[in-house]
Amino acid sequence: MFLVHIMRATFCPWELRFSQFRRVKMAASLRPARTKVEVPPSLAYLQNIAGRKLIVFDSFEGLPENVENHDKSILGHSIKGWFSGGEFCGSLEEVQENVKQFGELEVCTFVKGWFENTMPNLNTSIAAAYLDVDLASSTRTCLKFLWPLLISGGVLYSQDGDFPLVIAVFNDNEFWRNEVGFTKPNVEGLGKRKLIRIVKG
Repeated sequence: MFLVHIMRATFCPWELRFSQFRRVKMAASLRPARTKVEVPPSLAYLQNIAGRKLIVFDSFEGLPENVENHDKSILGHSIKGWFSGGEFCGSLEEVQENVKQFGELEVCTFVKGWFENTMPNLNTSIAAAYLDVDLASSTRTCLKFLWPLLISGGVLYSQDGDFPLVIAVFNDNEFWRNEVGFTKPNVEGLGKRKLIRIVKG
């Protein structure tokens, strides 16, 4: 899953917003057992304060079928067998109820479906994006469709920065040039930590 923050006329300090989000998310996770669908209500609340819309893309059917061979995180623990098709499934209704109880449902728009089918329809400027998609293939799709829409000074985060196959995507010069249409940017923390960041120049 990833979160896309839609730009309005005035820009706000997204670095601060995500810093707040990370602290609140750690203290108040709403993730049920075995589900990865966790639209953080704290982020929806911050979006409301900032006067911005929050667009959430997810299949709500778990991970797509894939043949990616994940072994270990760079942090040392095994991730083997984590990312089979259908894993981390949570329903749209479950997520909406969590946000309704603890966040600001009215600022959220939920887009259900596989990324490659839904993201091409997004055609608005993005102030910030947060990726939590696990797979290298999903990361490629997100970057391909989101990065061109990110405003100058906008921020993209991925919390999958400790997965070697995802690191390879961010490091792939040809992918950035041929599929995204941009020179590969500097990715802060890549290969060193879980949460990585790119500020668009």
